[in-house]
Amino acid sequence: MTSEKTEVATQRSFEENMMDRIRKDIGELMPDDALQKIVERGMNDAFFKERTGSDGYGKREPLFTETLRDLTDVRVRAAVEEWMKSHADEIAKQVETIFVEGFMNRVVANMDGRFAQIHDMMIEKIAETFRTGQYPFGL
Repeated sequence: MTSEKTEVATQRSFEENMMDRIRKDIGELMPDDALQKIVERGMNDAFFKERTGSDGYGKREPLFTETLRDLTDVRVRAAVEEWMKSHADEIAKQVETIFVEGFMNRVVANMDGRFAQIHDMMIEKIAETFRTGQYPFGL
């Protein structure tokens, strides 16, 4: 919570510093309203628009999105890890079910495919026998 307050304060001071610097560089050529709009637009562009990749190609997500994910990533991972620990028995049962069913499905599919190959070879052999007229056992 304290870091969020610090970040907000840092953000405000950054915006104020930007306004002061622009005001100093440009002087009194523009009214404060116009200067405020420029700073707001600049901040909006800097934090909320997609960015170009570091090599000039591709798109990167907005800085705000990236920062938010970085700040919440540790908390989300910790929450997921805690949930998984507290539901370990349920997860183990589900993994076992998925593994056993998946394994059995793969075995059946493999056997089915192999029998289909044998069937196709047998049909081809019978068809070849009729085409060539060379019947087994001298028929």
